[in-house]
Amino acid sequence: MSKKRSQEPLLFTNQPISQTPSNHNMQEIYTNRHEREQQKEDNHIVETKKRVKKEAIPDDIAMDVNKKESKTNQEKIQSSMSRVKPFKEMNIVERIEYLLNFPKVLPPAPCVIYTAKNRYQGYITEYADNRVTIQSPDQSSNTILLEDIKNVIMIGIKR
Repeated sequence: MSKKRSQEPLLFTNQPISQTPSNHNMQEIYTNRHEREQQKEDNHIVETKKRVKKEAIPDDIAMDVNKKESKTNQEKIQSSMSRVKPFKEMNIVERIEYLLNFPKVLPPAPCVIYTAKNRYQGYITEYADNRVTIQSPDQSSNTILLEDIKNVIMIGIKR
């Protein structure tokens, strides 16, 4: 019998021999939004300090200006990050205003308004002079005094 010897592959793809990839982290630099905002704020403070020095304003006033600017920037960040009050924790007036000013990208949310005598189901269309107008699904409108309203419940978005 013949000796078996290793054969070359029957199909050979000619590829240049290259270095094997190293095992290090590919991403070396990264940033996040908070760092960029802080950096912009720092740059702004530095610019105001330069302007203040050029204008020869006393240091006490310059420090007050910088403190006020940093406080307003922090307030802007906190106000944009503030959480919206849950619907269940709102009082009746806040609930009515929320449903009246519902986001325009969503269809109006149906709700149920409870009074001592009746309950009204539909969409709030108007709130003025302590009167709430609600449009029922059958296109009829009812106007209710704010003092008569006991509770407002949002039903949800129907699909």
